[in-house]
Amino acid sequence: HPSDMHVPPIKNAAEIYSLLNERRGLPGQPLQPIKAEKAEVSPWSKRRLIAGIRNARTWLARVLRVMILDLRVFHEIAEDPLMTGPALLTTFVIYGVSGVLAALNTDLQGSPLTRFSVEMFGGILNLLFLVWLARFSGQIVQGKGSFTRTLRTLAFAQVPKAVGWFRIVPTIGPLFALIEAVMRILASWTALQEALHISKTAAALIPIIAIFLMFAVTFAVYVVLGGFALTLETILQILGVDPTHWFPLTLN
Repeated sequence: HPSDMHVPPIKNAAEIYSLLNERRGLPGQPLQPIKAEKAEVSPWSKRRLIAGIRNARTWLARVLRVMILDLRVFHEIAEDPLMTGPALLTTFVIYGVSGVLAALNTDLQGSPLTRFSVEMFGGILNLLFLVWLARFSGQIVQGKGSFTRTLRTLAFAQVPKAVGWFRIVPTIGPLFALIEAVMRILASWTALQEALHISKTAAALIPIIAIFLMFAVTFAVYVVLGGFALTLETILQILGVDPTHWFPLTLN
């Protein structure tokens, strides 16, 4: 009904008719144009990814701020959907350079290609797994961040890995490794706070929860596989088949 129309308590349809009849012939309120709601653009859209990468001045400045441990930058990264593209690019660069250095390091085992692949692609896959695990663990402590938001912040938290590139320097190499570890811990701790909207204490609990979940999942898989092996062995014995003949590594 119009905003200037007073509607008293109504008991039946006849009273509604009398109210409406009193307004017969009166001009109504002018029609207001319906404002079309803007469709939310996904941070994974090609346009946003490219736009974020092109804004090099912003994301390179944030990379430098991470390197000097200006931890306030993680709030900006978490809140800015345009940082998804730069987060991916930064991850590939960080682990790509680490892969090249690993390939050139003859002290490591394996071929150069193997060392490069393990360091780069293994590192990226490990980061994606940690992002998923952190978000899942964060939900236990009432975290509300999305996977993409968590990925953005934790990807930028890998920037201090560049300090570890200097661990090959004789004598003081271990010092660079220690500095890298401390910087990445502080960066990741802050990144989790901003990504998941959780407190400092809750962010500190994330690794503990994640480790517990990994042990729980591993134990569950072991129990399931053990039960399956026992069932299979029992079926083979019922059929008169010796399991040790077909499966020398039987789980007895």
